[in-house]
Amino acid sequence: CIIGYLEQALIIDQVLQTARYELYDPEIFKQSRMILDSQALSTLEITEVNYAGRNSFEGSLLSYIDKTSTRYGKRLLKNWVCGPLLDIEAINQRLDALEDLELNWEMREKIKFQLKKLPDFEKLCGKIYSSSIKKAEGIILFEDFSIQRLQEFRSILENFETARNLLVEMNDVNWNSELLKKIFILDE
Repeated sequence: CIIGYLEQALIIDQVLQTARYELYDPEIFKQSRMILDSQALSTLEITEVNYAGRNSFEGSLLSYIDKTSTRYGKRLLKNWVCGPLLDIEAINQRLDALEDLELNWEMREKIKFQLKKLPDFEKLCGKIYSSSIKKAEGIILFEDFSIQRLQEFRSILENFETARNLLVEMNDVNWNSELLKKIFILDE
């Protein structure tokens, strides 16, 4: 069993805490996303190229279309490219959002600037989570937090406030895209 192997290799905590799991139902997944196996990704050079002497990322499809400004944006784009949408409505929603952002370039640049300031929440939360759980009892022991972890936690909370302020500011923009409305319009 793979879980047993990870435990023996003493890396189960590092793998499981940061991984994102979804229940795989082939019927549902087949309807929403294209399934590209490793052979297809390699042959199509989606994430890396197979030329000797070159950076494996440089020249890939992802390297040409990646204009993201943050690590989490890069991860999201990679997930989207490696599992492209099949649902026409979802594809059109993304295209509408891109068109809306292109038309509102000042807002796009403001969003981009603000997002660059924010930390990688997913990674930081995983880091804090891993340091706050005592495996034997499965409870959070706040006295085991180091000062550094508490400072990281405080920083995350402050950055969440920055992110919320950005959402509040974007709430006033008249977005045409339904997808951007879902993202930026806050339900109080």
